[in-house]
Amino acid sequence: MEYLGRNGIRASMGEVGNAYDNAYAERVMGTLKREYGLGEVFKMGIKRAVEEAIELYNEERPHQSLGYATPSEVYSGEVEIEGFEVKTGGRSC
Repeated sequence: MEYLGRNGIRASMGEVGNAYDNAYAERVMGTLKREYGLGEVFKMGIKRAVEEAIELYNEERPHQSLGYATPSEVYSGEVEIEGFEVKTGGRSC
């Protein structure tokens, strides 16, 4: 941490031992590994791999929490879910 501070870098993690700090990144990496074959996909380059994974996640992968619709279907209004409000100006995830 001292090295980061001396070099003008702010750590993105919070307190030591807080397991929740990296939970979102770990979830994404787990999904990439299990569902998208991380090793093969990253041969295309990390930027393209992440773009492809996001596209698959939003456009093709049904989500149980969305009644097995894709985020894009819900966000576009193609599928309506009772009690679920789409906020405009954001991106689907």
